[in-house]
Amino acid sequence: MPGCRTPRDRLNVDHIESVRDCPEKRLDMSNLRTLCQSHHSARTSRDHSWNRKKL
Repeated sequence: MPGCRTPRDRLNVDHIESVRDCPEKRLDMSNLRTLCQSHHSARTSRDHSWNRKKL
């Protein structure tokens, strides 16, 4: 993420297209990127809220 100053040894792997939506891309290197824990958590949270079905 632009401006993020997290050291490289503290990054997480993020799936660009979720494993839930594209399980065949789970280990596809072109579907992976690194994010710090904070940005990864925010992205995951945002993705889960977008996919939540409304009652």
